[in-house]
Amino acid sequence: MIIVRDPATTAKQLADGHHFGCPWDGCVGSLGPWGSARTRPVRLLGGGTDSYTPKRAICRACRRTQVVFPAVAFPRRADSVATVFKAIALAADGAGHRTVAARVGVPETTVRGWLRRARANAETIRRNATVA
Repeated sequence: MIIVRDPATTAKQLADGHHFGCPWDGCVGSLGPWGSARTRPVRLLGGGTDSYTPKRAICRACRRTQVVFPAVAFPRRADSVATVFKAIALAADGAGHRTVAARVGVPETTVRGWLRRARANAETIRRNATVA
């Protein structure tokens, strides 16, 4: 899976022949366009849903495929990045998981899971935010 800011631009660049190296270790091939992945729903901050159909890319050498995934959503998750980050920010300001769940409009158990994972990965999150 390749996470990009602008999937439409990346898909156009793949179609136009721009060189994107294969992410697999040891492969020196380059990626080209390869159809689409399945359509995925995403719950938006404040309610409502959106859906998107990510493009696929294939390595011309090893023939492995990759999904070109937008950075606005998490892979294999139903909620947008904005929703999860809002929940973490509210919790950092002292709100409990029930209050956060009500504010962002998702189940309490979902928010509790996000907050547990955020606490467990706090150092990695801090390091990546510092680099960014």
